[in-house]
Amino acid sequence: MFGNRDFRTTFRWQKTNWTIGISWGVGVAMLFGIPTAESVHLPIRLIVWGSYLSFSVALVFSTLAWLASKSVYDSDPRYWTNPRRKRATKKNYLWAGFKKWGVAAVIAGFAGFFLWETHQIDYMVALQRLNGLLIPANEPSPTDACQVAGSEHVAIYMGNAIAFSAEDFPVTLISAEHEDQSVEPVLILGRNSDGSISLSGTLFDKDGKLIATMQNNRFEVNQNTSWKFVRHSFSDLRVIDNYGVTVLKIKFYNKNALSLTGYFRGRGGSTLEVYGKPGRFCMANAKGWNGAGILKIGWSKNPKNLPAIFGTPEPDVDE
Repeated sequence: MFGNRDFRTTFRWQKTNWTIGISWGVGVAMLFGIPTAESVHLPIRLIVWGSYLSFSVALVFSTLAWLASKSVYDSDPRYWTNPRRKRATKKNYLWAGFKKWGVAAVIAGFAGFFLWETHQIDYMVALQRLNGLLIPANEPSPTDACQVAGSEHVAIYMGNAIAFSAEDFPVTLISAEHEDQSVEPVLILGRNSDGSISLSGTLFDKDGKLIATMQNNRFEVNQNTSWKFVRHSFSDLRVIDNYGVTVLKIKFYNKNALSLTGYFRGRGGSTLEVYGKPGRFCMANAKGWNGAGILKIGWSKNPKNLPAIFGTPEPDVDE
């Protein structure tokens, strides 16, 4: 096939060099244009798919041009004249095959690297956005406490002092008490249509300014009140306010288990601090009480009178 005259004529270098050069050039330009477009808030999906397409076209035409090249044709004993082919040795055939497919493999590896790099840049750009979606990973639960018995149950690990399982939704995880003793949900646990758990809520800093909102795992971080936010994957989120305090740290281990720590504040200024890695204590089928939530932030004219710390404090490091 590759020695066929029509094939060699169609894909010879003189006919494909412009296509090959433009494809590689456009692919590289789009690759480096992804973060630039994101920084000026331009949509990047067309750029990402354009990069994939350009490198794929470059891969196909570069490989075919090489296989149709005179260098490959001249080194293959099958296309030599009869007298010369009769003198060909096994080494000649091996070298021809190695040369043909070795260079093709190098071209494929080169294109594969750029395709992988396009994916990585797209992935990292998505993780750096101030808004996005938390997607459950496919990891085991972090401890044998509150093991999920079936698909109807979920396990929630709040610091290293409290963990519970639940099967009835929605569940108010944390609520804040007002001066009139009414309560308002801060974080609510729900279940999506696909059976995975979801989180909704609103977070404030110690000055009462909005830091982040979350609705069914879709979050938005306020860049004016957040000093930093960190994501290592689509299944975790860490938000740090302008005072350097980690106000929220979430990890979705799988669709039935998540861990949660942070500083949660009520309108009266009281703070509920949830520390630590998941421990071994477990409450079965927790539902909260009268809508007050599993944990409640009390109200006081003097918030210092209502310290609330759950778990053993650990060094605040960026894991």
